[in-house]
Amino acid sequence: PACDGTVSKLPIGGGAVTTLATGLCHPYQIAVDSTNLYLAEYAASAIKKISINGGMPTTLVSTPWPVGIAVDSTNVYWTNNYAINGTGGSINKNGGATTTWGPVSGSWGSGFVGVDSTNVYWSYQLDGTLQKTPIGGGVSTALASGLPVNNTSQIMIAIDNTAIYWTDANGGTLNKILKSGGTVTTLASGLKYPGFIVMDSTAGYAYFVEYGTSTNSIYNAGTGSIKKVPVNGGTVTTIVSGLNAPQGLVMDAIYVFWSEPNADATGILPNSTAIKKMPK
Repeated sequence: PACDGTVSKLPIGGGAVTTLATGLCHPYQIAVDSTNLYLAEYAASAIKKISINGGMPTTLVSTPWPVGIAVDSTNVYWTNNYAINGTGGSINKNGGATTTWGPVSGSWGSGFVGVDSTNVYWSYQLDGTLQKTPIGGGVSTALASGLPVNNTSQIMIAIDNTAIYWTDANGGTLNKILKSGGTVTTLASGLKYPGFIVMDSTAGYAYFVEYGTSTNSIYNAGTGSIKKVPVNGGTVTTIVSGLNAPQGLVMDAIYVFWSEPNADATGILPNSTAIKKMPK
């Protein structure tokens, strides 16, 4: 693919967009700490670090087809969509030796990733399981099975202090399981291609996007939404509807933020995206 991707930032109150890096090859997902942005650059097969003030990206490690990425106070963690020597790994934020984790795979690997002080949580799309692995590497434990296999459906992951949450886009569900394992609880069903999740642990809600309905694999304008559901189950509440395949959901203490393609009478427009926010 053409390496014309960019990473940018925008004040949360709106204003001028600052481009932090250009010439990227399919930047897939990012994670941020107080000083740097960490990037899974899919088509470049690299994990990179960029100052939040911009500058030349630093390659921390070359790794095949990275997709998911997360950070803690010390390390960067990632998953590989197509795995040669495992399905994920970690490296110190300043570089160094790489720890590879997960079963060795020569087929579709793993998707998005979450991390806490003890484990890394990730979906293994070769066999349709939700896995946890010690952050220092070691034996992976399957917490749940029956997830989509071979990349047939996007699996987005979020965690709070006690549980892991994931959406099954094709199945139209939002699900939960305790970090210790046990029974899978479906918090919401009948959803219109659910995607990104973010947790409001203080209020006890999981927020998620619905991309919306589609025609011939193209999302229909105005059919997406952002919703929330209590983490222990209950009524699903629509925060906003009439959206155009919303993605990239994040939040702070007051707002939820998302990216959304623009649309006109012909439908969703390519290469035309807005960043939006709304009170939680």
